[in-house]
Order: sequence, then C-alpha cells, then structure tokens
Amino acid sequence: MPSRSSLKLATEPAATAVTTPERARPGLVRLGLVLLSAGLMVLANPKPQLWPLALVALVPALVALRGRTGFAAFGWGWLLGLLCNVAGQYWAITVLMRFGKMTWWTSALVLVAVSAYQGLVFAVWAWATQTLTTRTRLPLLFSAAAAMVAAELAIPFLMPWTLALLLTPCWPAIQVAELCGSWAVTFLLVLFNAAVFVVLEARLA
Repeated sequence: MPSRSSLKLATEPAATAVTTPERARPGLVRLGLVLLSAGLMVLANPKPQLWPLALVALVPALVALRGRTGFAAFGWGWLLGLLCNVAGQYWAITVLMRFGKMTWWTSALVLVAVSAYQGLVFAVWAWATQTLTTRTRLPLLFSAAAAMVAAELAIPFLMPWTLALLLTPCWPAIQVAELCGSWAVTFLLVLFNAAVFVVLEARLA
C-alpha cells in the first residue's frame, strides 16, 4: 500500500501542470485586449473612415488595466502605444526610404524606435489613470480623460498626432476644439470610452 509521501509526490507534477497555464492565462487575455484596442484605434484613423470605433477603442485596454497598478499598468500602456504608433504610421518606412535614402531595415528600426518613445504617452496615461483611481477618490471617468490630456501635453511627439485625430471626420464632435484646442476633443473621447467601460463593468458585475 503506497505511503502518504509517495501519493503526494505522484500528484505534485499534475498540480503544477494545471496551475501553470492558469497563471499564464490572465496575461494572454490582457495581451489580446491590448491588441484589440490597438487594432480599433488604427481602424478608426481618418483613412479607413471608421471613426465610430474610436468611441470604444480604449474600452478593451481599460479592461486589461483593471487591477493593474504601477509598473504593470505602465508596461501594458506602453505596449498599447507602441502597437498603435507602429501600425498607424507604417507609411513612415516608405518616406524614410525615399527621402532619407535609408534601407528598409533601417527605416523599420527608426519607426520602431520612434514608436517606442511615443508609446510613453499611453504608458503614462495607463499609470496615471490607475494611480489616480486607486489612490484618490477621483472617478475613472475623470482620471482617465485627464490623464490622457496630461500625457499628450507632457510628452512631445516626433511624429505629431493626438487621439483627437480619430474624430476629425465627425465634425460635430470636434467643434469643442474651438474652446480648448485638440486636447478638449481628446478629453471628451477618453471620457466617452471610460463611460462605456464603467457601464459594462457595472452590468457584468
């Protein structure tokens, strides 16, 4: 008859095999949500003219950031910004090759480097949003919108663009730019995304 110690040793590998994928699963889900947000923002660019997607583009990212603070929130936000910049400004490779006389690989590296820097806007946004929401009494609606505007103001772009660009085909929404510039449009866009996230979170709770 097997002893208790032998039974324990026999069951340990199986337990490890079960728990390891379960621990990895949340990370894969967050990665998928970040990829979805990046894809929605790229599709919401003026050229595809799918601007309504911008109204919900940040919702998957906000879901991915739920429960994440500090460096984790910063990292997921940076990844989102990196993907958005690389996918949204792919045309820069052709420009660098034609006017900068660079090779394809050099142009691609320059694009990735610039995108990595500009991704800091989303990194700071994610970190500030989660920090303000968890450490203060500010509601997510205000903290997310204010954090994005602050990040856009604090970090200058080498290839300038703001979230307000996504709503340029919707002329009624961009009229607020007359009052406070493009940052007012960014504020309202992120505010709407945060509102959608809050409503969905309340209904699914």
